[in-house]
Amino acid sequence: MQTMLVEQGLHLLVGGLGTVFFFLSILVMLTSAMSSAITNLATSMEPSPGVVDTSKILKEAYVEPRIVRVIQAALHRHFDDN
Repeated sequence: MQTMLVEQGLHLLVGGLGTVFFFLSILVMLTSAMSSAITNLATSMEPSPGVVDTSKILKEAYVEPRIVRVIQAALHRHFDDN
């Protein structure tokens, strides 16, 4: 009776560990495959350097001098307090 119970426990242990190992192996393979697919897709979608319009970026990056002075004053006040 005792050996039969231990034998059933070992079968359950081996079956459970085998199932977990199998599904984790599948998970690792699928994650690796998705990672390589996304890497290949991302490298093929990179824009060429000549496509970017820098004049538009510079116009959008303009900050009024009054705003710059306010930010500088706030930074000076913050660093003086610390």
